[in-house]
Amino acid sequence: MAVVAFGCGDDGGSCPPGFMSAGAACVRADGGECVESEEICDGFDNDCDGEFDEHVTRECGAAMGVCTVGQEVCVDGEFGECTGIAPVDEDCLRDGDEDCDGEVDEGCGPCTEGSSRMCGSDVGACSFGTQLCQADGTWASDCTGGTAAGIEMCNGADDDCDGTTDEDTGGAACGVDVGACSAGTEFCVAGALTCEDGVGPVDETCNDIDDDCDGMTDEEVLDAWYPDVDMDGFGDADATPMMACTQPAGFVANADDCDDACDVCSSGATEVCDGEDNDCSGMADIDEFACEQASSTACTTSCGSTGSGTCSDSCMVPSAASCSPPAEFCDYSDSDCDGLVDEGTLQFGSAQSPAGSDVDDVRIVPTSSGFALFTLRAGGIRAQRLDSDGVPQGSTVTIDSAGVNAFDVATVRPGDFVVMWRELNTVRARLVTIAGTSISPGTSLTIYDSANSLVGVAVAASQTEIFYAMADPQGDLYLARTSDSLGSLISQEVITPARIDIATGSSLRQLEMNESGGEMVLAWEADDGAVRWGRVDDGFGLTIQGILTVAATGSEPILADDGLGDRVVGYVSGSGRLRLYYLDSGASTLRGTAGGYDLGAADTGTWQHAAATHSNGLWLFASHSGSTVRVREVDGAGRIVGNEAVTASGVQALGIAARSDGRHAVAFGRGAATQSYLYGCP
Repeated sequence: MAVVAFGCGDDGGSCPPGFMSAGAACVRADGGECVESEEICDGFDNDCDGEFDEHVTRECGAAMGVCTVGQEVCVDGEFGECTGIAPVDEDCLRDGDEDCDGEVDEGCGPCTEGSSRMCGSDVGACSFGTQLCQADGTWASDCTGGTAAGIEMCNGADDDCDGTTDEDTGGAACGVDVGACSAGTEFCVAGALTCEDGVGPVDETCNDIDDDCDGMTDEEVLDAWYPDVDMDGFGDADATPMMACTQPAGFVANADDCDDACDVCSSGATEVCDGEDNDCSGMADIDEFACEQASSTACTTSCGSTGSGTCSDSCMVPSAASCSPPAEFCDYSDSDCDGLVDEGTLQFGSAQSPAGSDVDDVRIVPTSSGFALFTLRAGGIRAQRLDSDGVPQGSTVTIDSAGVNAFDVATVRPGDFVVMWRELNTVRARLVTIAGTSISPGTSLTIYDSANSLVGVAVAASQTEIFYAMADPQGDLYLARTSDSLGSLISQEVITPARIDIATGSSLRQLEMNESGGEMVLAWEADDGAVRWGRVDDGFGLTIQGILTVAATGSEPILADDGLGDRVVGYVSGSGRLRLYYLDSGASTLRGTAGGYDLGAADTGTWQHAAATHSNGLWLFASHSGSTVRVREVDGAGRIVGNEAVTASGVQALGIAARSDGRHAVAFGRGAATQSYLYGCP
């Protein structure tokens, strides 16, 4: 019988001696039977059961440390892995003999300097930290970078890292036993301490209880009550309030009464004219009325100034007729409603110095922007602008320089002036235009070309004509007339003593002529020592009509007009006093006291030491006496209402002019210089 052996080998090279390979098994080479032996792990069917390496195991590992004994199973002639716990590297974080060498955590300490390991816990609020190996090879006691366990608090967190949250918190007493409050006990609920089983504070109310438990009762909630003496329902605003929860008798809850003795006075009341402060505004009767009944109040006078009067019974400002004007003050208006402007308040301004010295005569006239000053010096006529304060502006302009020894100036129209002068035996005239900053002399016209030994000249202008007057020592008066444009002579007349006895002569010092209200008037000093005046008539040739003797003994006649027909005529008396008369419009007689109104001392015997002008109800007279130049303000009754002076010696001539705005300028020539002053409000 043939015996087949299985599992004894896979090729001839692996069969034992005396066997050969037969497919996947080894058979005896001599064809004998398989010899049964104990199955071993060699890849052969040692026990001749047709299987090889079956159930062949061996014990492995060792029971030491964390290691256990296991088995290795033979597969295909080789033992597999051990089924027990095998040794691994020692784990210094675990307390055990992981490498199963009989020692626990060997090599974990002393440690290597600079190495680190985890430390601490990650339970609850805690987190692992790091423990460092120190220089001596031991682990540091500090665990850094982690979160350590803390004291458990009522906050919904495991603060002590024991796995339980908010344990052992609460239980303390809370609240106070003050006022309406009582103490309770703290409980930790949902991570927050609450006080339970007690009574807490509430807002204080006016109830005689300490509601907010601060030890004070009804503080800051007591109501203020004010006394109401006049029982009008409104409390006294000036009284100290009573503090109480309920309304005391005779008190109210408001302080709207500014006068608790007045039952019609309270905040919000309607103001009535009764002398009381009804609406408590602090201004009785003037909240809704013009003024306080029977009190003094400001009002507008009949001349437009602010005066004072008594408030009417109906709380109305007094009418202009009942309004008392204030005292006059200098503002270029009639403050005291007497028809005069700034009387008694005008003053000389600062001295100004227009060009020129050794002035023989001056004329000053108003312009649109100030004044124009004309001077006669060194045989020539020169003009210079002054501003409204009398300050010189620009350079002088020569009008004529051919041996002039007498001149006069008149206003033809705003900005146009006629200058008349005598040079040797010839009398000439020239229109001069002053506009802005320029002075423009026009072409001259010869008025007389054979005027021997003339001793005085005068010129005046109406809206359409210019009149000229000249006198010689023989008593002859020369009159002439031109158009306002100075185009040519219209007429000439020589009035001799044989025709009309005007008593001119060698003693003549001055002619004065002006136009006002449609009348041309001439005043002169006669050789018999008298001062006379008359009207220049051009109806049937130029002549003098209505001659009146102003003064039987006098000199230096002065004429001024108000532009409406009223005039004053003045003169210097034989005793050296300045005197004046009024020539009312339409009248043919002089008005004034015997000898005229006395204005005081004035110099005599020289040329042009007195001049006059009219300004807003005032007649202004400028004169010189000694070392003083004086301006007298005179009203329509001859009363001196203002008298101002300035020191000036060596005066040879002076003039005065008035502007419509109330400003006046005084100019005079001295041997050493020319001076001008504003005469107005300081």
